[in-house]
Amino acid sequence: MLKRVHFWVGIVGLLLFVLSGQYFQHSLNALQDLEDVPRLLLRTSHVYFFFACAINVTLGLYYPEDRRATWYEAGNQLLILLVPFLLAYGFVYEAHGNPGIERNVSFLANVLAFVWVVNAVLIRSVSRFRQGRRPAARESGIDE
Repeated sequence: MLKRVHFWVGIVGLLLFVLSGQYFQHSLNALQDLEDVPRLLLRTSHVYFFFACAINVTLGLYYPEDRRATWYEAGNQLLILLVPFLLAYGFVYEAHGNPGIERNVSFLANVLAFVWVVNAVLIRSVSRFRQGRRPAARESGIDE
């Protein structure tokens, strides 16, 4: 179930990424009429949104659904599902309506994406460590 949600959130997000890029190109003169700071902030938030959606598509395609996820793993997966929505909000509302460079929601989304990566590495490392120790314990006759 969660695998399909990742996939479709990512696909819809990638379609929105392409459409917003076309909007930039055709309606906003490829952002050339904007000052440097707003233009760069729009472009970076656009790319962040792309990466968050690409991560979700990848998880939708390759995340193993055959095993039960712990609450920690499920929470981590929900975390990365939240990131494209926060980045979309930041892209629409923070990048256009904020003359300064403060992007609190976008910053939070990027921190959450970083936390997701660290958690995913930890989860995978612990899983591999546990898998590596189980066969030795079984061979020695010790039950866990």
